[in-house]
Amino acid sequence: MTNPVTPNIGLNKIDRTSPSTTYFDLEKYIDQNADAVDQFAGETKQSLDSLASRLDTEERREVVLQPGLQVVHAERTAPFSLSGIKGRTLVNLLGRDGDFETSISTTQSSSAIAMLDNTSFYTGSNSLKVTASGTGRVEHYVDIRGGYKVNQGRYYILMGMVRVNKGAAQMKVYSHLSQTDPNFFMSNSNIVSDKRDYFSLVRTAFSPVVDCDVIPRLYLLKDEGTPLYEQDGESSNFDSVRIFEVSQEEYDSFILLTDEEISIKYPYVNSTQSVSNPYVIRYGENLLPPFYEWRSSAGESQILEPYVIKLKGLESTRVSRSYTVKVLPNTLYTYSVLHDGFISVTAPSTDVLIDNTQEQSVTFNSGEYNEIIVNIYNNRRAGTFTFKDPMLVIGSDLKSFKPRADSMLAFQTELHANPDDGSDLDLLFEREGQYFKLAKWKKIVLDGTLDWLYGNGTNGYKWTNLRISDQVQDSAIVTKFTGRKLGRRIVENTSWAGPDYQMLRGDLLSITISNAESGWGDSYTPTSDEIKAYFLGWKMSVAGQPRSTPYNGTGAKSWVRITRMNDSTPLTNGIDYTSTIPTNFAGVDALGNMYTPYQLVYRLASPIVEPVVTEGCLTLNEGDNQVEVGTGIVLRERANPYIWSNTGLAYINSGNPGTTTWETTRLTYKVDTTMAVYKNDRLNTSNWTIFTGTDSAPAYGNQYLRSMPGAYDPSAVYSVTYLKLDKSPIQPISGTLASNEKAQIDDLTAGVAEALKRVSVVEESKKDKDSNPVFEWLYPTLLNGWILSSGGQFPAQYCKDDNGIVHLNGIVNGGSHESVIFILPPGYRPKTTHRISVVINSGTVYNLAFLNISPSGNITAFFPGSVMHLPLHCSFPAEQ
Repeated sequence: MTNPVTPNIGLNKIDRTSPSTTYFDLEKYIDQNADAVDQFAGETKQSLDSLASRLDTEERREVVLQPGLQVVHAERTAPFSLSGIKGRTLVNLLGRDGDFETSISTTQSSSAIAMLDNTSFYTGSNSLKVTASGTGRVEHYVDIRGGYKVNQGRYYILMGMVRVNKGAAQMKVYSHLSQTDPNFFMSNSNIVSDKRDYFSLVRTAFSPVVDCDVIPRLYLLKDEGTPLYEQDGESSNFDSVRIFEVSQEEYDSFILLTDEEISIKYPYVNSTQSVSNPYVIRYGENLLPPFYEWRSSAGESQILEPYVIKLKGLESTRVSRSYTVKVLPNTLYTYSVLHDGFISVTAPSTDVLIDNTQEQSVTFNSGEYNEIIVNIYNNRRAGTFTFKDPMLVIGSDLKSFKPRADSMLAFQTELHANPDDGSDLDLLFEREGQYFKLAKWKKIVLDGTLDWLYGNGTNGYKWTNLRISDQVQDSAIVTKFTGRKLGRRIVENTSWAGPDYQMLRGDLLSITISNAESGWGDSYTPTSDEIKAYFLGWKMSVAGQPRSTPYNGTGAKSWVRITRMNDSTPLTNGIDYTSTIPTNFAGVDALGNMYTPYQLVYRLASPIVEPVVTEGCLTLNEGDNQVEVGTGIVLRERANPYIWSNTGLAYINSGNPGTTTWETTRLTYKVDTTMAVYKNDRLNTSNWTIFTGTDSAPAYGNQYLRSMPGAYDPSAVYSVTYLKLDKSPIQPISGTLASNEKAQIDDLTAGVAEALKRVSVVEESKKDKDSNPVFEWLYPTLLNGWILSSGGQFPAQYCKDDNGIVHLNGIVNGGSHESVIFILPPGYRPKTTHRISVVINSGTVYNLAFLNISPSGNITAFFPGSVMHLPLHCSFPAEQ
């Protein structure tokens, strides 16, 4: 019979079920119970000591988040505390020549045809397709002869991306010396063979024994062992070609790196690029966003809720939605949807991971891919199909639906370092909940807004000067509009070697400029304003003469956009050239080419600590987290939507090259991925559809935005967070995570204290602002064909001062009589209609016009005839 015991620690009890069992056993009821009590006390003490330790002693775990995508395990849900991000700078000696976005005048072919290809590319929107041609058993290649200078005893690496269409391909790099010269060298990359649907990395390294120019060669083979052959349509696409100078340590280890490691450590950059706007994203447990972010095919669909959609299918017509997700290779994922249609999982290469299925959930291995596409569709069947609560999670376990909830920490800053050896690096760090940068370098855009001074000149080139303060001598890195790095003149008492050199001595930066590029003839001395025009992107020429004609002091002056100097397409008046000295940035020409100004990066004599603009707070969830570390995020850039009269819908970042109205919708940088849209600083992404740009509907970069019907508010202020298409180096992000309760409590306490401190700072800032008001100008969306005058030199804008007076400013044109120019938002509207007179001009004719500003916010123009320039300068009291 079982002896009775107490329920918690098992102490023996007297069995009183019968007289024979009702007795007192000393060993059982005293000794054994004493041992049990003592064991329980010991275990309890041990647990209490452990708890006390966890509550008294903070334990944190060091975490290093590596560039790219990864899975990070967290013992408990905790915020990530930043330790630091280090700067890094890469300089591509080819500048922008290796991106093949535009034709390169310096290519030289041998039994091969080179042409831009916008149907196959690795980065940007083009690659260079090289096709074997000619007859006879010969070599087939294209050389890029851009005069890329390398130095004796330095170390260099060459990389590029190749997609083979037929045959095989590789890259070579050789010195611009006679092959009989003992210092001649040629370095060959690995060979990529067989037709492939994707780009593969080719690479090599070299160290010249003399200063020389090097020539990259894009090389076609029949197969891996046959460089000499009679062509039979062999071709390959080349993209993202770069040459970097590296340290000897990097040079020695380069051969040991995997292709993936090289792509992360030495990404393609199209000039001098430092770590720009780093970010880290912890993706939600559900990796799928709402349906309005999914791509749609032809056919009818209706989004009922963010995660509920109906597809209306027709017989023999595919109606679908799909979404591309970043994943880790060779990793299990589970995709689930509640539906009565079909789902599948495919790869970008069209490989099928999960074929047509009506299952509600599927588990698959991502294989070799770092992106996969999840699909919902009707499988060419008629009827209405509903899809609800899509989920994609790491692992094979089916989980309950959760909407995607990402966590992000992003920084708006650049982190530089010495590009030769990585020394003297900038450092981003956290202090008391605030983020700062220890800046050892400074970057300046060298445009026409600076005070340029004329230096001197000789046959073929001239030099200009710019005052620079707090600089370390000879530390300058200067790149020109081609993205190419200028040579450095080190010895002060020697003469210049020619154009495209720079020197930083004392407080003066000097730059030599080719007369052929500037348009300043050998016998002409440019004025300060003409030097500024050059750095704004304009070449001087002679009116009525070929655009390459330099100005030597005779004839009428004209200025041509520098981006239009290497093509034969006729220039567009008013866009590509002007007879008035330009004071505006060249920007985008009639062919869609964007001018990129010179830039300077130099070492500061006195490092400074400066605050960094940030957004978000990174938190890792308990368990596995899919985390991405990258660069190039742009936070809440002010957008300028345009309403297209054909549809009544608003567009952002879309337009046709050279069309002024559409140019105003472009964001500052080419867009890779749109992350969020905000309306008056509140999330508004669900009211916009993201599209991939096409020839008929181009985007500045990869994507543009279009508003949902009836969702756009012309009186609101919109902003966009996005990733830039142009890449920059990515550095690891180091930090710590709480490993016990004490660390979690300390994080929470510190977070509350930091929040209170920020509130106090905001309150003090408000007091300072109230006593020293600084007005924020807002930029409205122009309507009904109204556009900015004079290339946007005088933008339409409005603000409200502390006395409640609204001020308008700017000059517009293009609209018609009695049409609304733009709409003011609530809080900026008058209580009654105000009619304000302004003077307008149409050519040499001046007239009186009126602006009607109504309580609805409409600003309407009334004027006789036509108008070239309508000023908006006026003020009025806002509604009370």
